Amino acid sequence: MASNVKVERVAYRQFADSIRITNGTIEAIVVPSIGGRLMRFATVGGDNVLWENPTVPISQAGHSGNWGGEKSWPWPQDQWLQRTGQAWPPPPESDQYPYDCQIQSNGVRLISQTLPGYDARIVRQFTLASAGPEMTEEISFEPAGPAARQLPAAVWSIAEVPATKKIFARQTGQTLRPLGFSPWPSPPKIIGGISILDRPADSKSKIGLDADLLAVVLGRQLLSIEIRSISPATGYAPGEKAQLYAEPDSSPEVLGVGGFTELEFTSPTGALGPAPVRLTTVWKLEPLTPAETADPAAITRKLSTREHR
Repeated sequence: MASNVKVERVAYRQFADSIRITNGTIEAIVVPSIGGRLMRFATVGGDNVLWENPTVPISQAGHSGNWGGEKSWPWPQDQWLQRTGQAWPPPPESDQYPYDCQIQSNGVRLISQTLPGYDARIVRQFTLASAGPEMTEEISFEPAGPAARQLPAAVWSIAEVPATKKIFARQTGQTLRPLGFSPWPSPPKIIGGISILDRPADSKSKIGLDADLLAVVLGRQLLSIEIRSISPATGYAPGEKAQLYAEPDSSPEVLGVGGFTELEFTSPTGALGPAPVRLTTVWKLEPLTPAETADPAAITRKLSTREHR
């Protein structure tokens, strides 16, 4: 049966190298020239559920700057200084420099330049099924030199979404791990096995969770990102699998745009070869009724029926 997935080169904002993937229900746009970012995820013709910083000029491409969207970094972050010689910003090969792009029948495969200190490339692959509201993202390390086998590492997905009042998490453990900045303001409320976290609006806050699914309500849509598979199969530290970061609503981010939330996942830490270090997630957009939009318990009921993979 012929696939309904269409992959085409488009101009998105000012980026002539953008790639659009759609199956008629949802669409995703990636931009290889700014760190292989996923910049748009939406129902066809609908609002983007990823936060974007429209004030970063195109001349900033290839340099440090927060474009928004979803990107990949190496994890753990506390190894950056040892491996690359600087603790911040992240290696530009991971999220600023251009990625090679391979267009496929149902998606796109993006390959970073070699990360110094890692001797590895980040590979990002986005695919859509022939129909339906789901996208699969696979992030992996591809060894590219002898240093790849010297220290273990993990891949890290950081998705920036517009500011929301609440964040939903399906936790697989009870750890809440402070990760710098201001303390998360309140413990989660748990309904039907789903944790509901109030997002801080006036402080930079970050927390680590034992969670394999994160979700937010954006307008009348429920965006969920769920871990589908990992490699290696074990190796998470407590509170490391998922992370949440809140950028204050009233505080400007890069060049004057503030107020977003980061939904983050990491793979377990492992040796970079011969087995892959890999994180596979499934992104899903579900429509909501007005009543569901205003009722956190209705959201938890939807999420609690999902099967653990």
